[in-house]
Amino acid sequence: VDPDASTLTITNLDPTADANGPYIIDEGQDLVLDGSGSSDPGGDPLTYLWDQDDDGQYDDASGAAPTVPWATLAGWGLATDGTVLTIGLEVDDGRGGVHADATSLTINNLDPTADAGGPYVIAEGQDLALDGGGSTDPGGDSLAYRWDLDNDGQYDDASGAAPTVPWATLAGLGLASDGTTLVIGLETDDGQGGVHTDATSLTINNLDPTADADGPYVIAEGQDLALDGSGSSDPGGDPLAYRWDLDNDGQYDDASGAAPTVPWATLAGLGLASDGTALTIGLEVDDGQGGVHTDATSLTINNLDPTADADGPYVIAEGQDLPLDCSG
Repeated sequence: VDPDASTLTITNLDPTADANGPYIIDEGQDLVLDGSGSSDPGGDPLTYLWDQDDDGQYDDASGAAPTVPWATLAGWGLATDGTVLTIGLEVDDGRGGVHADATSLTINNLDPTADAGGPYVIAEGQDLALDGGGSTDPGGDSLAYRWDLDNDGQYDDASGAAPTVPWATLAGLGLASDGTTLVIGLETDDGQGGVHTDATSLTINNLDPTADADGPYVIAEGQDLALDGSGSSDPGGDPLAYRWDLDNDGQYDDASGAAPTVPWATLAGLGLASDGTALTIGLEVDDGQGGVHTDATSLTINNLDPTADADGPYVIAEGQDLPLDCSG
């Protein structure tokens, strides 16, 4: 028997990384990776490291088949508009052998969901507080909010998730303020090509106007009467119709307009007392939307002394009748 000894050198070979893919997910969805197709010639156990933000650093996930939560993907700011992204896998056999492989990831954008809130009910003259805060996006994209208040199909009347629209703006849009149910809409845009709209209702309830007949009015008989109802108002700025009752018969048919001048002949024709008695006159205002209001004030017509005219001088001869004349 003659023993002999020699040497054996086993040279390590690099493993082979297989990042699998291409991967396609929708925004909001977790990403399930699979690097299990990677191998090592000598069966060495492998360490798996992933680069998903394409920064060259394999530090975004680990393991042969990790599931990456959507929140993590969103935190890296990955494009969610269907752009093809590059992700990589690096495997290490622990013996100095390292290999990397690249594949692709596509994150498809999904439309947001608009929620216009409502139904909204306000009184004319009141600002409108909108609330689209219930709108969502599957991927958490920041949303742009645009509102259509006059139902013309153009989302250009207000912007923002929860804007307060001044009454002046609503009135300028000519929205009905008589309790009619109006349609308003919200459009949300995720900036990635995803747009969604939602509609709701707006009801603007009419409020009665406030009549102001002004006064008290005091004139002398024979004088025209200048009325002034311009202090009347409407909460929504509706144009008002003005009607006056001067003979206190409950009928507002003796004059019209915000500030009419009533001739003395008209007053005399109504048989109004001109002896300094306080008379009741009234104003009715109508907003044309079903809102009516009245106000009363007083009118005093002061009597003026007559003017005597004895005419003359008279000259007659004795025996002659005397014709007198006070008709002047």
